[in-house]
Amino acid sequence: MSKNLSDLARRKGLEKNLFEELGKAAVQTGTPDLDDMAKLCDEFLVGKSTVYGTVSFYDFLRPENKGKKVYVCNGSACLTAGTQSELKNKLRTKFSAQEVGEMCCLGRCHENSAFHVNGTNYSGSDIDSIDSICKKDHHTKELYHVGSMGTPILTIAQPPIDEYYKIFEKVLATDPFIMFS
Repeated sequence: MSKNLSDLARRKGLEKNLFEELGKAAVQTGTPDLDDMAKLCDEFLVGKSTVYGTVSFYDFLRPENKGKKVYVCNGSACLTAGTQSELKNKLRTKFSAQEVGEMCCLGRCHENSAFHVNGTNYSGSDIDSIDSICKKDHHTKELYHVGSMGTPILTIAQPPIDEYYKIFEKVLATDPFIMFS
């Protein structure tokens, strides 16, 4: 399971959840087996359709991705960029064709050439470091271009949170009749 989805699955006060357990059950083969899914149905008091629906929805749990070790993004940005063929060819220098699967949108649209290995998403020129990625000795760098035409609003540096509290405190201290007259 990717770190992004693992982080999303964690909830304050919830020590164990179905989503995380399905990810654990899929670690060895790439998909939970039917016995594991049946046990999770009983444990979490949910129907088979709920568990199977979850497994068949998420790329990293799907039965057709059993045995996959690396995934290529097939999201719309990567499809439009046309980077999958070359990316798959480079990945097949380290992985067999049966070990290369596909995932829908890895969240790396800003660079394309996105792929997922060992719980981490990579993109851009990261494929050129596939040897060190396989050795778990490579850290991807986020490369974004952020700009604006006109006055920047969302991209400007934000003031410290205390500045927002000062505005809030000022509003609370203001007489509402003066404020709206």
